[in-house]
Amino acid sequence: MKCAQHYGKLMFENALQLARARGMKYLWLEVLEQNAGGRRFYEKQGMRYIRDTIFSTPSQQSRLNIMGMPV
Repeated sequence: MKCAQHYGKLMFENALQLARARGMKYLWLEVLEQNAGGRRFYEKQGMRYIRDTIFSTPSQQSRLNIMGMPV
C-alpha cells in the first residue's frame, strides 16, 4: 500500500532532526525480517543493514534486521 502523503518519510525526517538536535551521532532501529517493504523504505532513507538479532518471548521467536546510519 502506497501513501500519497509520504507520512513515513516525514516522520523519519523528523526523527533525524530530533536526533541531530540532541547531539546524537548514530541512529539505529530494528525491522522484522519478514518486513521487506519496511527494510526497503529505510534503505531509501540512507540506512544500511548491520546484522540480525533474535527476539524471543516464551511463545515465539522473531528475527530482526538491525539497521543504522550516521546522523
